[in-house]
Amino acid sequence: MHNGHSHVLLVEDNPSDLRLTKEAFQDLDPLVILDAVSDGAAALAFLRREGAHVSAVRPALVVLDPKWMAGKYSISSRRMRA
Repeated sequence: MHNGHSHVLLVEDNPSDLRLTKEAFQDLDPLVILDAVSDGAAALAFLRREGAHVSAVRPALVVLDPKWMAGKYSISSRRMRA
């Protein structure tokens, strides 16, 4: 939590799913700040505060598109700990 807001990182590459998820979080709690990236590499950079994400606030929650959990896009929980 930062300044009374909860930060959530969404890893999603589908613009329609991104829009729906943003709407759902805003309906649930307007104090939620949703940051979004489109792939696992960007998620890791965000969590490590690298490159364009150097000033990112560490999220309280990371929401992954299910495809990032298995298969060729796999992100292991060990790599996500930043």
